[in-house]
Amino acid sequence: MSLHEFKTESQMPDNNNIYKKNTAVVSRRIKPEMLLVPIKAGSANLNEVYLLSEVAGRIWELLDGQRNKTEIVQTLTQEYEVSGEEAGADYEELINNLAKLAVIVLVQQ
Repeated sequence: MSLHEFKTESQMPDNNNIYKKNTAVVSRRIKPEMLLVPIKAGSANLNEVYLLSEVAGRIWELLDGQRNKTEIVQTLTQEYEVSGEEAGADYEELINNLAKLAVIVLVQQ
């Protein structure tokens, strides 16, 4: 299974795509944010530490290799005071950014 990367910024993830976290990344919630640390050659790469907002961190938690965009957006609208349109836009932006960083894997198209 290869890492999925988007070729252009305008290319948006498909609603049916399912992603999971790259196993070479560890994460820790530090209320309210989420810290991502890539692991290379068995140790943390502290030059590449990423901090996600509360909502982005929740999306990260939901990237379990089983849920698609529609399911994740529905969860966000139930848990936060946000419209489906806004949650969908946040999801797409985050997925594009995470794909560029190679911290997520496309499981299913």
